[in-house]
Amino acid sequence: MKKKIKIDPAVLILSVIALSIVVIIIVASLFAGNKSGDPKTTTSPPEITFNEIPDVPSREEIKVNHSSKTTEAAYENNGIEYIYSSVVYPYFEGGNEDATAKINTAIQEFVSERVTIKSYEKVNAEEAYNRAEQNGISFIQFEFVTRVESVYVKNGYLSVMFTRVKTVGMNEPSEDITTFCFDLISGNEVDISTFINIDADSARAFILDTFSQHININPGLYYNESLDTLPDVIDLKSFYLTEDGLVLYINPDIITPSVMGIRDFTVDYDKIGH
Repeated sequence: MKKKIKIDPAVLILSVIALSIVVIIIVASLFAGNKSGDPKTTTSPPEITFNEIPDVPSREEIKVNHSSKTTEAAYENNGIEYIYSSVVYPYFEGGNEDATAKINTAIQEFVSERVTIKSYEKVNAEEAYNRAEQNGISFIQFEFVTRVESVYVKNGYLSVMFTRVKTVGMNEPSEDITTFCFDLISGNEVDISTFINIDADSARAFILDTFSQHININPGLYYNESLDTLPDVIDLKSFYLTEDGLVLYINPDIITPSVMGIRDFTVDYDKIGH
């Protein structure tokens, strides 16, 4: 015969009360934070919408316009104007706004440096004036005139070429050129290796070979040691673009006497992948 288990009524009542408290706590936790009493629902995070990346125009489609501006300076002392300096330069508009602004800033920095009359130039001009006075001859004002000579765009690259003519006293005027090449997408200045898409060493070898061939053909136009000094004077930024091709150049009195002028050679675009 099974033994009957006797349950104390007081214990039973306490158990029922405890179970009721547990149920109340569970229900309360389900509705916590939901004052309306509506059932709690789970939602997925909202979908993020990114700004559409604009299409980058091909290099051939980038166009810029330019106008000319002039900056001048002079050195005058005791009523005598010893030196006159001027720069005519381009101001660009159009294309990529940020890139064009960067290009204009680079050009303006060059202009500011170029138009500034240096201390040694002031001294030289005053000495020339004094010599002219002592010899009873007229003083010829020093003039440094820089002007933009060429602006050309090729495959999204902007080429700017400046010429400078310096007249120093009674000496023959001398001329040299300064060039820039800018990427119209980034606004950065680039050298010839970027334009023809080769590494710097290969670009240097290309320039060296081009000039060496011409020196060997006409050695009388160059200094005797020009072939030896040529590797040390090659500048990867000494080039500019024209309708006829890429022009490599070296300024006077580097590998040639000043009277021979600027040495430059044009390379057809199809020979360099353009």
